[in-house]
Amino acid sequence: MDDKVVSGDEKIRALYRVLVAKEFSSSPRRRAFLRYIVEEEIAGRGHLIKEYSIAVDAYREDPEFDSAAKSNIRVQARRVREALANYYASAGASDPVRIVVPVGSYNPKFLLAAEEATAPQRPPSAEIEADAPQAPEPSAPPADTTEIDAAKTLAAHIPPEKQRSPPRRHRYAWAMLVVLCFAAVVSIMATDREIEASAVRLPETGLPRISVERTVFGGPNTGSSSRDLAFAEGLKTRLGIYGTLVITDQAASERAPDFRVKLTSLDPLGERDVIAVNVLNKDGVLIFSAKEGLSDVGENESLGSVAQIAATIAGLNGPVYQHVMNHNPSPSIVCMTRAAASLRHPDGESLAELENCLADAARQPDFEDLATDFLGRLLLREYMWGFQSISGEPILTRAERLAVHALTERSQPFIGLPLLAETYQFQGREAEALTLADTALSKYKDVPSILCRVGRIRMVSGQIADGVALIRRCLRSDPSPPNWVRFYLFLDAFTRDDAVAAAAYADSIHMDDQPRGVLAKIIVAHSRGDESAVAACDKRLHERFPEVARDLEGALTRSRFPAPIRRKLAKALKASGAVSASKLVIDE
Repeated sequence: MDDKVVSGDEKIRALYRVLVAKEFSSSPRRRAFLRYIVEEEIAGRGHLIKEYSIAVDAYREDPEFDSAAKSNIRVQARRVREALANYYASAGASDPVRIVVPVGSYNPKFLLAAEEATAPQRPPSAEIEADAPQAPEPSAPPADTTEIDAAKTLAAHIPPEKQRSPPRRHRYAWAMLVVLCFAAVVSIMATDREIEASAVRLPETGLPRISVERTVFGGPNTGSSSRDLAFAEGLKTRLGIYGTLVITDQAASERAPDFRVKLTSLDPLGERDVIAVNVLNKDGVLIFSAKEGLSDVGENESLGSVAQIAATIAGLNGPVYQHVMNHNPSPSIVCMTRAAASLRHPDGESLAELENCLADAARQPDFEDLATDFLGRLLLREYMWGFQSISGEPILTRAERLAVHALTERSQPFIGLPLLAETYQFQGREAEALTLADTALSKYKDVPSILCRVGRIRMVSGQIADGVALIRRCLRSDPSPPNWVRFYLFLDAFTRDDAVAAAAYADSIHMDDQPRGVLAKIIVAHSRGDESAVAACDKRLHERFPEVARDLEGALTRSRFPAPIRRKLAKALKASGAVSASKLVIDE
């Protein structure tokens, strides 16, 4: 059947059913490949998927990758097709929607399984995937309305004066019976809703609860055992940093965790110590799986693989929250995921809407810190986009107040340090900003979001090489970095006059979701002599980011880039002929 009849939600559910299957759960590269092409197709960009975009955006390869890398992409595509075929021939045989990657294309298709006339023959004991869409079961079988409809039809043909009213005493009895039946139905429906919600919905005031369990650890190999334990403790610590999960001890907790991380040492006696990381929901359904080799990691060294897995599991776009979002999430969790998505890839949602949502979420104790963090970062983004105040209060003043509150009142350096450092930099307090950034980096040296944000602060202060190194470390660990990261890699290539790399970064997906990315596209389009692309990008700047387009000079000043970089950007933009750059003044 035509895939146009398959909704976006159905496509997402089909994706997640496949990702947790054994054919994909053991291969991060297959998961990354399939997730990328499906998400791009849902976003309407399926026809733009190329080997280059898969390598750069899905696998985080260097934009200057060679033809051998292209061959690897084709090999991986073949493996994905084989894995899909194996899955749908076995565990996924009854899936309602199937994902197909046609040979010669990377744009996936979605096919509805043929409806069977013998559907009632399905065994009642058949297992249903936790993430699969399930039709709600009626609390009682529907009543047979044949006689009622016939009576109504007959009554319609009887003149009103000949229709007999029931005796008065009977009217009262019927009225009482109707009231009692209505009350009983409402009670049953309410009970059903409560039972259904308790099975899948997290408490309104709570974050998802997760436990970390060590199984089959240890053995005669003392070195392997110590590394396994270090991995487990490191993962538990890092999961708690983000503030998105409540880390709980399953044995000591009164309430069962919503999710469990099971760590298994697969080869404690061999030359290569391997740990399997499996995340299961409360029903025991696997929602995420990965394997990590620890043979080259010392007992006291920072475990980079731990940081990467923790970022994946705890992320608001990671497997835990994707699962929660598919199971009747609370309004606070919906708000957090909306804010996180907007920070990664701005979608035009207004700050006022997100601010109201975050204000409501902040009233829930578990969400106050996350709400503070997201609101502060959204405020700084608005400042970069040309807005100076919100509700009469200067944006930078409000952001500073939120950061200080996080540090002093909430004792949350993970939130307060980078937010205050970024605010100070926009205020021109460079030395204080760098000191705070360095403090944040020393405390959270392998947390991807800290690496990206401190890298940006250092680049803006003129420490280009150090900043780029941190951002590249962030990209190696973050499964879904914010789109502004690509602009700073473009900026590095641009300042080094590396036109090829600059063009590759400017062409990155989602680059034009931010004003700086649009400016990068204008510069590259002009260098290619593509004036129509310059005009199209300039139009997008005026339509999507009018404050920046009206005052490009002010936007460059607010960026706080060193004077030589601002001057070079201004010259390139002025030379492009873009209308928004016509008023730029170039200081020699």
